[in-house]
Amino acid sequence: MKLWYYLKNLNITNQTRNFLNQKLSKLKKFLGKSDQAALVEVEIEKEKNRLDRAEPYRFEAQVDLPEKNIIRAEGKGKNIYQAINRGVKNLKFRLNQARKKNRPPRGET
Repeated sequence: MKLWYYLKNLNITNQTRNFLNQKLSKLKKFLGKSDQAALVEVEIEKEKNRLDRAEPYRFEAQVDLPEKNIIRAEGKGKNIYQAINRGVKNLKFRLNQARKKNRPPRGET
């Protein structure tokens, strides 16, 4: 799994980077055989010019799978950790849906 990070309007610490890597490493079980060929693009930003500043942090992840599937998920939060948690949870859900969609029905081989 290749990871690309894009940061906008913020700098992240090593602690935050380790937290993010730990969360994204859990996606390997959802990727299965395409784990090595998958490209994960992560964008984290702190929105400055937003009227509703209740959730200023935004986490967006896009997974490009070799089967030409693109799966995208987003999470927002009051702090960067909350945004990452929500985004990764959403991404796991979408990856699980895609995996079930491509699986043959029971009883068929």
